[in-house]
Amino acid sequence: MLGTLAGLSARVASTPPGHGLNTIAAHAGHLLYALSLALRALHGENAYADAKWAESWGTQAVDEAAWEALRGELRKVHEGLLAALRAGPALDDPLVFQGVIALVGHGAYHLGAIQSTLQVLGSG
Repeated sequence: MLGTLAGLSARVASTPPGHGLNTIAAHAGHLLYALSLALRALHGENAYADAKWAESWGTQAVDEAAWEALRGELRKVHEGLLAALRAGPALDDPLVFQGVIALVGHGAYHLGAIQSTLQVLGSG
């Protein structure tokens, strides 16, 4: 995911693949939100109790500075998740394992959606 996003301009990230469809920036913002909740949960918070999933799609368009910041935050949270998993609850805990597997699937879905968007836009 991070490698795919790294090569994209803010203009491409902000271009919807069709009327009413989410942009790459929106997918990245939504994934950042999901991973941030997961990181908070790994640190013992009840992060999902007040989750506002619909709001996680709010970033549809970005300028270059906002796009760089979004990708930087995504990288930071990704690194935080890796560190938390290395240090934190064992993956033999069924809830932790299930959560990690869900994150992998969720990320894969959005990577596919982003790659499909790039193909529609003629940028991939």
